[in-house]
Amino acid sequence: MVKFAKTLAANTDLKSCQSFLFSEGEIYLGIIILGSGDDCFTIIRQSISELEESFFAQEAALPERLSVALVTLQEKLATLTEVEILLSAISQDKILYLQGIGRHKAYLLRGGISNLIPDTSNSQLISGYLNPGDKLLLVSSSLDQYLVSDQSKIEKIFQSGVDSLEEEVTSFVLEHPDTHPLAAILIDCSEAKEADEVVLPEQPIMATVMTNLDGEKKFNPKVLIGLLSNLKTAVPKTHKGRLILGAVLLVLVLLIVGVSVKNKSQAQSNAKFSALLTQAKD
Repeated sequence: MVKFAKTLAANTDLKSCQSFLFSEGEIYLGIIILGSGDDCFTIIRQSISELEESFFAQEAALPERLSVALVTLQEKLATLTEVEILLSAISQDKILYLQGIGRHKAYLLRGGISNLIPDTSNSQLISGYLNPGDKLLLVSSSLDQYLVSDQSKIEKIFQSGVDSLEEEVTSFVLEHPDTHPLAAILIDCSEAKEADEVVLPEQPIMATVMTNLDGEKKFNPKVLIGLLSNLKTAVPKTHKGRLILGAVLLVLVLLIVGVSVKNKSQAQSNAKFSALLTQAKD
């Protein structure tokens, strides 16, 4: 499960820093752009509106899409100065890709805190797997100036989580009224909680028994095989979950055996009754 949050602060018409988040299926795209110039806030937003659609419409691999997106943004923002761009993408396999120009930073929390982008000015592509529990903080260079010298501030943002990102970033503006526009994106790869509850297929248990034309109940092996096949995909990962599933399967087996014994007993009784009836007729 991946959680995201983005925020921006202190933007003006002459200098703007903005963050964007988009997703389609299990592919995610995050962008931070800083730039200066007349009406820069609007120009940056307009450059993004078309980029989102074209990015997800492509069939190329994510690294190639990022490279194309970076070139496209540089062209669309050519009228601005001091442009800095950071692009991030996460694939279905939870592979992270980073590419950009300028001095934006990406910090990874995995045990300790690591700076993934010492220098983005050369637009080099950086990639690697995200593990369950990882947290990634993308920050504009204008925000990083308050973080780079004090790692405890980065730790505080990570600890506060996605729900408090805006509050944490706003606090830097309040502490430094003369600050430049800034933006951030926080990505939390929380490990999905393994459910102990066993969800059985929507297949009624009695469907394993069918009635023939004589009204006699007998096993329907095809349905039983299908049910067991479905159960195979529902095996939980936790020990408690496996115990619950084992108990359910035991009840199912006992029920089947019970029906079998009952049918066999009924058949024997019917046979005895038929024999007695024949003797009485004779």
